[in-house]
Amino acid sequence: MPNPSKDKGTRFENECVERAKNKDIEARRFWMSDGRSAGYGKDADIKIGDWLFQVKRRKAIPKWIGLNWNEVDGCIIRQDRDKPVVIIDYEDFLDLIKE
Repeated sequence: MPNPSKDKGTRFENECVERAKNKDIEARRFWMSDGRSAGYGKDADIKIGDWLFQVKRRKAIPKWIGLNWNEVDGCIIRQDRDKPVVIIDYEDFLDLIKE
């Protein structure tokens, strides 16, 4: 019996890789979404350029992030006792690493 959540995640991983390749950026999805298949950590799903990513697709971004893309270019968030991370538009990110 197929797993709809797994299928949705796999489609999104493949979409991210294809969008990068369309901008002539080297990209690949790891076999079974497991970076260990290519010598990386188990949580790496894809590699774009020199960047490793775990890819998540959710029905909605949590409301507390509160992104209004008409007013901001991104969001910087930090989990307690961890390092800050940046959320930006994927196409903007691809343009940045292509430069």
